Amino acid sequence: MAALAKLPPGSWAWTTQLRVTIIYFSQGPSALDADNIAKPILDALNGLIWVDDRQIDEIVIRKSDLTALVAMKNPPPELADALLWNDAFVLVRVDAGIDHQELP
Repeated sequence: MAALAKLPPGSWAWTTQLRVTIIYFSQGPSALDADNIAKPILDALNGLIWVDDRQIDEIVIRKSDLTALVAMKNPPPELADALLWNDAFVLVRVDAGIDHQELP
């Protein structure tokens, strides 16, 4: 892949098909469109986390209002810490190994 050759020496990027989950945690209801949240994030990660955005087979985008969030079941430590900030933030998760025989 030509894009892989452009990465700096010693760096890595996913080369497989991917699923990306983006969750925007806001302080109060968000007027942002979900697709407008995702586009700049996906563009910024192109060539850094994955070689080419054509590798992304599935995108899940969600907006979550922190003021309405009562509790979250078993958040990973990084997310649990971010929830304590009392400020808006974005969670991005990248997974490989999509089962195309299964609906999301």
